[in-house]
Amino acid sequence: MKPIIILLLLSCSAIIFAGTVAKADTDKVIQQKVCPVLGGKINPSLYYEYKGQKIYVCCPGCINKIKANPEKYLKKVKADIAKANVIKQKTCPVMGGKINKKLYYEYQGQKIYVCCPGCINKVKENPEKYLKKVKADIALQENKAAVTHHSH
Repeated sequence: MKPIIILLLLSCSAIIFAGTVAKADTDKVIQQKVCPVLGGKINPSLYYEYKGQKIYVCCPGCINKIKANPEKYLKKVKADIAKANVIKQKTCPVMGGKINKKLYYEYQGQKIYVCCPGCINKVKENPEKYLKKVKADIALQENKAAVTHHSH
């Protein structure tokens, strides 16, 4: 509750604004991870709502920046979320084949994509083992992308 009071005191000069400042829905998964103003980790209790979209920030000071140009920051948040949702894993950690983007098991906030329903059961039996393989696959994909990018 204290962040809201501080926020209201800071924004006394802006009595009328298009958005709403409130406490975050802690039961929902917040896709946005980075403050669009300063680039730091978001505070799930601090956001500015614009056109039905919550723009989370790291501190109360960033809310005033967003109020000044909400379109700019809303675009940035949507782009960051889209980039974060790109599937970097390419191979099934069980069979080694191509993944099916509709089949995955989520473990510790990480989606472990597989090629077939049978592989989901294998992953459930030992998710730690397969999560390590997925992380190695993602690292390999990122290294390939870095090498390709630097060779141009």
